[in-house]
Amino acid sequence: MLLIRVNTRRHKVGSQSVWKRFGFPEDDAFLVAVLISTCAVLAGAALAPGLVHLQQALGNEHRILARLVITIPALGVPVGALLFGALLPAAKHKIVLLTMLAVFALTGAAGVIIHAYGPLLVLRFLQGASIGPIMVIAMRLLARGDNPQSNMALQSMVMTGATVGILLIGGVASALAWWLPFLMQLAPLFFIPMVSRLPENVFIPVQRPRQEGLARPQAPLVFNMVVAVCLAFLAMVAFYALPVLIPSYLYGLGFGHPLAAAGMIVVSVIAAAVGSFAFRKFAAIVPRLAVLALAYFAVFSGFMYLTYVSQWPPMVLGVALVGFGFGLIFPVLNHWVTTSDMGIEKTKAIAMVTAAFQMGQFFAPIAGVPAFEHAMDSGAIFLPYGVLAVFGLSLVIFNRAVFDEPRPVPTEVGPVRELEGRAA
Repeated sequence: MLLIRVNTRRHKVGSQSVWKRFGFPEDDAFLVAVLISTCAVLAGAALAPGLVHLQQALGNEHRILARLVITIPALGVPVGALLFGALLPAAKHKIVLLTMLAVFALTGAAGVIIHAYGPLLVLRFLQGASIGPIMVIAMRLLARGDNPQSNMALQSMVMTGATVGILLIGGVASALAWWLPFLMQLAPLFFIPMVSRLPENVFIPVQRPRQEGLARPQAPLVFNMVVAVCLAFLAMVAFYALPVLIPSYLYGLGFGHPLAAAGMIVVSVIAAAVGSFAFRKFAAIVPRLAVLALAYFAVFSGFMYLTYVSQWPPMVLGVALVGFGFGLIFPVLNHWVTTSDMGIEKTKAIAMVTAAFQMGQFFAPIAGVPAFEHAMDSGAIFLPYGVLAVFGLSLVIFNRAVFDEPRPVPTEVGPVRELEGRAA
């Protein structure tokens, strides 16, 4: 018996060292946070590779409706997130989270038996509404740690890895039967036991004191929130254009198998993981303004490349640029909102940015409707999204004061040493 206990303890210590080696916090709350965050990508990524098969099964007469089946959960996310932030700030987050995970799974899997656009769109909207509170709670859990900035980057990397797996499994499933990807929506039911074991106190928001001796930005705080929402919306419209455009575009080029589309989308999410990793490594030394400017320029360059290079193998570079840019934007904006004073209550601020990201998903297929109808086999379908990336870049450049980060005041020695220690 003693031997068994010793071996178990050694295994535990060994597993912890592996987690530390990869920079992951040894915290059940962090693990739950990153797992439930995957709901945001599961809702759409599981269905995206089989878009063409879904459209053929439900009816080809309205191509936009098939795309909305994938993206309409994003329209429900703002409703759920904002209602949760505005009406339930004191609600027991653990109970809300358990309920929303069940709602997500059941409404998402209903597509197995419901094969009509109308009811399916309604249920997918409700699924999106459940994602709102899930993501707000996830961001709260991540912000509790000693290093929220690193946690946000790790979350983005894990979500990216999950997206790769979801896309590949979704591609295989849709090749077998168009409705099989809907069964993947039941996966969050496996998270419920883990959430149930978390103590209630981990869901209580942490109030972080202001740092004294730091010069604050001069821009109005509420304006910061407006800029953050706009940037989140533009980033997601551009990034989510890939899963809604790539399947039909490759089909027009003669690559109609769902795995071909899944493989191309996987390139974008792997590139996004690289961007998130780069942010985690260099965030302490590169200003937030420079990171966002580089990110939106990468997205713009990627779409311009895709516009003029309409062949399958060379497309990889353009897709990778778009993914890399988004991989930088996502953790930067999340860290900014969760750790900075945005002029409104923190839960509402997180809910608004979460809603903006998800609204971007919904509008991704709508932004290029004229191109959808007339240029499905042409690189011109990517042009509107390059223009949106320019808007994002302009918003960053012309609002530099918004992104000013706290700087040490020369007369205060303590904060200066503290910042130097953190940078080291």
